[in-house]
Amino acid sequence: MEAQKNIKHPDLKTQPMVDLYHQGWSATQIAEKYGIFKSSVSRRLKKAGIVLKKSSDYAGSSRYWLWKGDYYIDPITRKRNQLKHRKWSRQVRERDRNCQDCGRSEGRLEAHHLVSLRECINTSLEFDIDNGITLCPRCHKTRHLS
Repeated sequence: MEAQKNIKHPDLKTQPMVDLYHQGWSATQIAEKYGIFKSSVSRRLKKAGIVLKKSSDYAGSSRYWLWKGDYYIDPITRKRNQLKHRKWSRQVRERDRNCQDCGRSEGRLEAHHLVSLRECINTSLEFDIDNGITLCPRCHKTRHLS
């Protein structure tokens, strides 16, 4: 059963929240997971000795391009926004011209790393067009879910 908001929950343990925060979860995401207010999560984390990240802690401004509230964009997302990655994606899509799983050629097509970007980051495979195939959004989602 989902916890009700605005009620103290003595049964909720702080340590799992601390672990999630160290894994990169934001206080907002943790609050949504447990169905409690963000302020409750922040209070528990502060009592556990964690100093929450604020926009002023990073590059002096909440307008810093990586700042998204109380978390940073992860390095993989940053890689995907780089010009070299967009060029790799375009080259893969131009080579294949259609979805390699279902054959769709109309609409949006996406480039997919055969060896995942997380595994090949900063290696020769990262921008190797032979490490990519073209997929439609549906097939791309299916590949990531399987």
